[in-house]
Amino acid sequence: MPTSSDATDFRKYQVSQNPIFLITFVNRSFTNINDMVTTKKIDHHQKNELQFIRRIYENSFPPDERRDFGAMIDLIETQTKFTVALIEKGDQAVGFITYWKWPDFIYIEHFAIDQDSRSNGLGTQILNRFIEQTDQPIVLEVELPENDLCKKRISFYERIGFTLHPEHHYIQPPYSKDKQPMELLLMTYGLNTFETQQFENVRHKLYTDVYQYSTDTIRRP
Repeated sequence: MPTSSDATDFRKYQVSQNPIFLITFVNRSFTNINDMVTTKKIDHHQKNELQFIRRIYENSFPPDERRDFGAMIDLIETQTKFTVALIEKGDQAVGFITYWKWPDFIYIEHFAIDQDSRSNGLGTQILNRFIEQTDQPIVLEVELPENDLCKKRISFYERIGFTLHPEHHYIQPPYSKDKQPMELLLMTYGLNTFETQQFENVRHKLYTDVYQYSTDTIRRP
């Protein structure tokens, strides 16, 4: 994940400002006279776009916090719940987002903006627009608030309207056998409550679909 204090992936996210623009998410769009930012769903045939996404993906996320890129391409081909979208500003690719969609919530797995495009606040606007374009609750993972940077990231989400849930113990399963699990926290947007049954439903879907693990197999890192 990016290490700078003002730019991160969706878990460790960019905090900044940006002009109004057009963006397409979840099959809807906005228009604007000043700027045009769009997303397009990527399939496994779009080699140039995937090469761009891979560079940002592997530079932005450490190995334990991402799957191998080949496994991502396999998901694009086989998993209908999973979407990889390229983010473009005008005719220039500036980032990407990956997310999973179930009938009852959306989970944003990875979100990163190219380093050269971060200072203009593009990431914050994309996150806000994403929220506006769905009536489903949104779930994301964050690191424990063990240092100032992690605390800042959590505060950023809270200002947008996300709620932190330290009452629920959550382990991110390893993406593969050679990677490590991570103790994280979940944050939600658009839920009035996040009781144990709701948490267990979310965790079950993340473990089963995203990480392909049984709930019973994960231990504390």
